[in-house]
Amino acid sequence: MERRPNGKAWSQAVILAHLADYEVVCFQARLELILSGKSFRSLNADERAAEIPYAAITPITSLKVFEKERERSLARIRQLSPEQLERRALHREEGEMTLARLLTEWVDHDLSHIRQLLTTAGQILQLDTVSRAPAGSMGTSGRAVARL
Repeated sequence: MERRPNGKAWSQAVILAHLADYEVVCFQARLELILSGKSFRSLNADERAAEIPYAAITPITSLKVFEKERERSLARIRQLSPEQLERRALHREEGEMTLARLLTEWVDHDLSHIRQLLTTAGQILQLDTVSRAPAGSMGTSGRAVARL
């Protein structure tokens, strides 16, 4: 899970560490900031990944932290009233944001990284398949050709 499909892409381990970290420093924090009407700014995910550093965190640790913090997040969300979902705060780069919009973006963020985890796994599998392919088994597309 520590392998990167290319030089710039995050490994699956880094993606999991990012999800665990952003659950707290981004989404839980923003939820409370919006409820109190305080402004907030964007976080740079690549800078944050280097700052922590995500690559040093094991996938198991990330999953355990994510699970614990997601339960905490869900418990907090269940406490919200419909009126609180309409609370607003200023996102310094994006403009005014309601709590309902934050929740939508939270889900979108998770789904985006789930897709990224799957794509990364597929890219690594493809790299492994190509590197193990016997000589002469490559098609014109550069992919290993299945021998049926």
